[in-house]
Amino acid sequence: MYEFTTAIVGLVVLMFFVQEAALQSPVLTLNPAWRKFYPTEKVTLKCEIQSRQTEWSYLWYRDGASMNSALSSSGNEHTIPALDQSHSGIYSCGGRIPGRDVYTEMSNDVTLTVDGEAPKPLLTLDPPSGEIFTGDTVTLSCRAGTDPAGWEYIWYKDTLEETLTSTDSSSTDGSSYTIHSAAVSHGGEYWCRAGRGSPTVYTLYSDSLQLSITARPPAALTLNPARRKFYPTEKVTLKCEIQTRQTGWSYLWYKDGASMNSVLSRGNEYTIPALDQSHRGRYSCRGAIPGRAVYTEMSKDVTLTVDARPQAVLTLETAWTEIFRSDSLTLRCQVEGSSAEWNYTWYRDGRHLPLDPSGDRLTLTAGNDSYSSEYKCRGNRTGQPSYTEISEGFRENNIVLKRKVLVSVASSLLLGLILTVLGGVCLRMKRKLENLCGDREHVSNEEQSTDANAAWSIVLFSIPEKKTEVLPPKQNPEDLTSFKADQ
Repeated sequence: MYEFTTAIVGLVVLMFFVQEAALQSPVLTLNPAWRKFYPTEKVTLKCEIQSRQTEWSYLWYRDGASMNSALSSSGNEHTIPALDQSHSGIYSCGGRIPGRDVYTEMSNDVTLTVDGEAPKPLLTLDPPSGEIFTGDTVTLSCRAGTDPAGWEYIWYKDTLEETLTSTDSSSTDGSSYTIHSAAVSHGGEYWCRAGRGSPTVYTLYSDSLQLSITARPPAALTLNPARRKFYPTEKVTLKCEIQTRQTGWSYLWYKDGASMNSVLSRGNEYTIPALDQSHRGRYSCRGAIPGRAVYTEMSKDVTLTVDARPQAVLTLETAWTEIFRSDSLTLRCQVEGSSAEWNYTWYRDGRHLPLDPSGDRLTLTAGNDSYSSEYKCRGNRTGQPSYTEISEGFRENNIVLKRKVLVSVASSLLLGLILTVLGGVCLRMKRKLENLCGDREHVSNEEQSTDANAAWSIVLFSIPEKKTEVLPPKQNPEDLTSFKADQ
């Protein structure tokens, strides 16, 4: 019996402590759960006790003092239907079991702040400064006080009599009004205000904000220097200008319609320090505002023409017939295919010769130190192009060598001519001698023929059997029919 009684007492004590532990943490909340309230707004304080006990009496406190006599409560809720500044304070609550001296611990503190009047919203614009152009994205933001909770925003344009029905907002509570592609018609005067609660409490109207939408300006592209033709190695600067108050532009460059992103720059100039043929083409530009999808209109095309420089041509003015009897040579520099007036610069072995800059001729005097030198020239003038390509090189020793060769050839030809003439003379004399010798031989032969005829006469005369009549010989000793025999 004793053990049974002890167990019952222990169970009761345990239940008491468990119950006491469950009564230690009431939770006080505000509905709506705003940090700041305004006059005439409604608020409800709710005290919740986590316990199996269902019947409770609730005790309410403000700034640590009991206020049960001043509050009308319904269960665990206490409602203030129309706030004013006197309701501001630190609230807490507690619970008690009716008919028993059992109390919960005190709840957490909740601060209720009631301002003197509804706030005036702050209306802001993004982008915050600078011009706004057609096609730009514009966001107007409205903020009511320091506590944005619970507010629903109302937008007005040009008049407070009508609200904006389509507010392309980017937030669920409508605190921002976004124009994704601005047009000139979006320009005007804007206001906002906010309301919350039931009955609705409205803020004051915001200050007005004037929104101006400007048509996108065109970009203007110019060349400096402003010429139609350029030449290799020259420097040129392309300048992109935008007539607008907006600052901080970035510039995009295009060649033959293709983007040149590698030369994207900020100030507004693109400089080519040394032109070549690859830089020829049609250039254009436009501006962009960093961080915004805003571009100017494309500029008109500017054609950059890079022509080859005129060619200086170096020639030998001394005639070949004069080379044999002169110790000097004259070189002449001319600009191929150009009728303009040029000055000339002369070079020997790559170094500038300090000569009269206007001279187009250079006279070289024979000298051992100049035989191996190479001469070049270049045309210069004050107009464009300001100078030509350098001519091909001329070496004096080539002319000296050619002169030696020509002299040698001429000497050989002269010697051959003399020998030919002498040979002809000798041949003619030889023929004359041969003719003279032939005549003498002919005379000798005639004499020999006469002696033979005489011999034949003697022979014929000595034939004893016949009587012969010796006839006188004719002029032709070879004619053996000049005699007649007697029968």
